[in-house]
Amino acid sequence: MVNLFIVFFVIILIILFSFLIIYQFLNLTIEGLENSTASTTSTKEYQNYSDDTLILAKQNAANIEFLKNQMSEIKGYNQTVIDLSNNYVDLYNQVQGLSQQQIDFGNQLNGGSDAPIVVSGTNTTDEEA
Repeated sequence: MVNLFIVFFVIILIILFSFLIIYQFLNLTIEGLENSTASTTSTKEYQNYSDDTLILAKQNAANIEFLKNQMSEIKGYNQTVIDLSNNYVDLYNQVQGLSQQQIDFGNQLNGGSDAPIVVSGTNTTDEEA
């Protein structure tokens, strides 16, 4: 009876976590890309053009203002992009340094020879069997 309860509990947990994993894959919300209704820049939206010249001039001015506000928001991310680029370069240099350390250590173990190190017991050919 206890074993049946444990099996039932494990099956429910598997189903629950499966639903959570599937929900994460189906949830396509990207954080930081939502429009905030409280900001002044999102109250105006890009407008399509019509045929009347006076309306075209007003829409053009509104669209230019909208694009200007959008560009001012993008300019705020400039320093973040530069910081991330510098972090990437630092990480790349660190990985290259680790790789060089592994190469140097391997050469030190091998005595600087290009021949691979022979370790007994690792050859699986039929001659040794």
